Amino acid sequence: MRRVQADAVLNRPLALSAARTAVLQHTLKTAGVTALFDDSDGFWTGAPLWKEDGIAVIGIKGLLLAGQGGWGYPYVTFYGDVQARLEEALNDASMKAIVLYIDSPGGMVSGLYDLADRIFDARNIKPITAVLADEAYSAAYAIASSAEKITVPRTGGTGSIGVLMLHTDFSRMLDQAGINVTVFRYGEHKAELLEVEPLTDGARDRAQETIDRLGEMFVDLVARNRGLDPQKIRDMKAETFLGDDGVKLGLADAVMSPDAALIALRDALN
Repeated sequence: MRRVQADAVLNRPLALSAARTAVLQHTLKTAGVTALFDDSDGFWTGAPLWKEDGIAVIGIKGLLLAGQGGWGYPYVTFYGDVQARLEEALNDASMKAIVLYIDSPGGMVSGLYDLADRIFDARNIKPITAVLADEAYSAAYAIASSAEKITVPRTGGTGSIGVLMLHTDFSRMLDQAGINVTVFRYGEHKAELLEVEPLTDGARDRAQETIDRLGEMFVDLVARNRGLDPQKIRDMKAETFLGDDGVKLGLADAVMSPDAALIALRDALN
């Protein structure tokens, strides 16, 4: 588990809230929809799908990673698992609406925008609502914004529309320990973000250019999904917003507890 998380964080573009890299266990009980909580393990994994009262609820929690991880990773959700559950819900004629039940600080950029586009397109098939159990920051907000409607608790949060990448330079520590690492390359820019050597100015510039391009893609995605002016999103400077503040900025549609949001959707369908 630690190796999966390390590979997902170091030298990769991330859409992740720096202030929320650890997501606490959250016990969730809903009215009218099966409780989103595994009493045996204390967490849900694998983007589970609950079905009740014509509503398909997809659980999206914790760190978001590319690919498919199946079951067994606590507080981690894989984009491929979310899309698989989405397709299942879309193909189930008994399900009249889909809920993305989100509590996440974000995660990897890889695979994110493709999933967001699929959710956005699926709005033409069935109504999709993002119900925030608490927070949807960064990559999690990209997913939430792709739904037709977003509800957020008054103490929950939206935003962090930005991209970051972490590079750790261990070269001075290695020098102090008397360890000399020699890197042999074919191709001037091969593996230029290695942690065993300082970044060159060129490597730093190229990394920043990549982050800027991915950030603009994020801005364009949210602008399309939410009908917002791209400059308004840039002016947010990747800030996070509490409950009603996010609604006022157009990042969410209503301040509602998760229970209230699910009950309202159920009543509307009935």
